[in-house]
Amino acid sequence: MDFRGLPQVFKSGLFFVIIKLDRGNLLVFPRDQVKAIYSLPEKTVNVLVTANESIQTKWTVWDDENLGHLTGSVTSELIHAFKREWGSKTEWNLVDPRASSLRIVVGAANAAFITSTLSCVPKAGHLSGRTKWAGGKDAPVAVASFIGGYVVATVVIAMLASVALSKIVSSSRKGVRAVEPTRSLLSLVQPIFKFILAVVNYCRSWEYLFRGQKIIQHKYDQSNRQPFEIHAPDNRYVFVSSPDHIKEVDQAPDTVLSLHAATKQMLQPMYTTQNFNWFDRRGIDGVGFVRAIRTLLTNNLPQILPDLSAIIGSRLEEMGDSYPTVNGTKQYPVYPAVVKLVVLSNAVSFFGKDLAKNDGFMVSAWEFIEETVICAEIIRVLPNVIGSILGHRLAAQDVIYNTLLPIAEQRVVERDLKAIGQVVPEHADCIQWILDTSPRQNPWSAKRVVHELMAIWFGSVHTVSATVTFAIHDLCLYPEYVEPLRAELRAEFTAFEQTGKGLPLLDSFIKESARLSPVEARELFHPYHLSLIAKEKAIIRQIANLPILSESTRRSALQPFTFSNGLKLEVGDWACTPVRAIMQDPEYYPNPLRFNGFRFVEPSF
Repeated sequence: MDFRGLPQVFKSGLFFVIIKLDRGNLLVFPRDQVKAIYSLPEKTVNVLVTANESIQTKWTVWDDENLGHLTGSVTSELIHAFKREWGSKTEWNLVDPRASSLRIVVGAANAAFITSTLSCVPKAGHLSGRTKWAGGKDAPVAVASFIGGYVVATVVIAMLASVALSKIVSSSRKGVRAVEPTRSLLSLVQPIFKFILAVVNYCRSWEYLFRGQKIIQHKYDQSNRQPFEIHAPDNRYVFVSSPDHIKEVDQAPDTVLSLHAATKQMLQPMYTTQNFNWFDRRGIDGVGFVRAIRTLLTNNLPQILPDLSAIIGSRLEEMGDSYPTVNGTKQYPVYPAVVKLVVLSNAVSFFGKDLAKNDGFMVSAWEFIEETVICAEIIRVLPNVIGSILGHRLAAQDVIYNTLLPIAEQRVVERDLKAIGQVVPEHADCIQWILDTSPRQNPWSAKRVVHELMAIWFGSVHTVSATVTFAIHDLCLYPEYVEPLRAELRAEFTAFEQTGKGLPLLDSFIKESARLSPVEARELFHPYHLSLIAKEKAIIRQIANLPILSESTRRSALQPFTFSNGLKLEVGDWACTPVRAIMQDPEYYPNPLRFNGFRFVEPSF
């Protein structure tokens, strides 16, 4: 198919045409170039191209969401390539009844180009007439692009473009003829390109705060399970999804990739947890909390569970008195009820039964979770001075800290008395376990114990509350699982209370519910939940629908790190996993969008 010189321009893969359609600006490439060079999925639009005769063909469209993949050389190199490929005078038309203007783009640098429209027609709605382009030293140099969605940025770019392009482009109603740019002009334009690139990338990074999960899913679908990066206002995130790359992240020493540093940035404890400035590396001042939670709490479950069952049953009856009865059945708002019960049950394990009966403290214990999630997300993308102002307005952290500190101070006194042989009361709660497992050479102070307890408390409530809520919703949606689960509980719950182990059917059901509605996902709700939680949705979304919960397996780079495929993390970058995309990938889970409550039960069982 002969296009009279037009194919030579496209052959380089560096030049492309934009047709301004009613539905927006679209980048148009030759289909074979996109497939061979960029390996992108094809979306096509019909464009009538004439070169002495009308030829109907299809060109592949690149929209603004794919601009991040665009790569190329600096402007000067592109201009030379354009001259080299365009060797003779050629006349050609692009005709589209929907188009009002023609844009030619020279350059490829992440969509950061100076914006300019080269008007080729006397009226909107139709592009026709002859547009002459001279070759050789008088090759055209017209730079154009668009910035989707960012109107303010587009206006700024257009203003800058008018200064730069006025010296290299002259236009008329009959056509456009470009003059030779000088080196001094190129040296002027290139810094403008870099500035625009920085502005555009920063503006686009804010989109992650509002469309995080959709952006992650889109990138994951295109990645073929290779690492991909996303820029947010506060950081650069590199997502890994293959088993090998996840293993590399997991096996990296915490001196290089640190969970502590990522959590510190995520929760902003200096502002949300009473100036708790923990270290970027785990273990510098002890790791007693790991043994306290993983070992001591687990080992004490048989002693804790009977009391928990009685306390939760009693509180559930009290709550029922305040809820209406419809058709002889009590109706509970699921999420608020679950939150109250989770906070109560965790408080018994963390703080002891006496403190769990303090209603004022329990209210603040929940509000602390809510305030931390929302305010930490705001603080991390705004200047520190704003974080300091917001932190001073979080009343819940003050209530928790001031309530727990005297208790921790008394426990420290008892620890010292026990060390010299005196008899002291025995306590079975996290306050005591954290104190007992603190470093012996440099024991933690009461203040340090309270800080640690507040940090652990945060992680113990919001994930459990959301997980239980969705499990209850799934029971309502799939009532066929109710009887098998009830039968298992009747037969095995007594043994579970004594050992803390068992109940494989219930365990699998909760895992499947969490797989389809993972807590660590920006858009937490699977479509089948929406009809059941219309009234509760706003409450849960406020907590769970934030970028802070968009990724899992977070690690912050304390030193430069290179993956096996050559991808690099610089200091401060994060390595993450796209948890929801992985959990709903048919490569790992057959029929991934179908709920199978017993998916995780051993076949032998």
